[in-house]
Amino acid sequence: MLTKRSNFLLVQIKTGQKPGWIIPLPLGVLDVTLTSLQECLEFWQGLFPNLISSKFGRDDTKNRPKPAEILALLIKMINEIRSYGSYELVRVEDNENKISIRLY
Repeated sequence: MLTKRSNFLLVQIKTGQKPGWIIPLPLGVLDVTLTSLQECLEFWQGLFPNLISSKFGRDDTKNRPKPAEILALLIKMINEIRSYGSYELVRVEDNENKISIRLY
């Protein structure tokens, strides 16, 4: 069975009539980097639990989400998008310039 999972993030930058740049970024490296960053944040949150425990909102009943939790949700979101296969995340164009970010 073939998998549709994306393995590369392609950043394409084109200025004017020039061919432009295509920068391939392997998503395996991004996965390892984000996972390591999440583990580091969890470690520091364990050492300094009161550093980020302030409340926000009008009634001060909601706790602020911790950075490690936010990063875990980001990793989950990236994995979900990757499961769909090839996907264009961003495409910005004006008269001369074009920038696109795609998953392949």
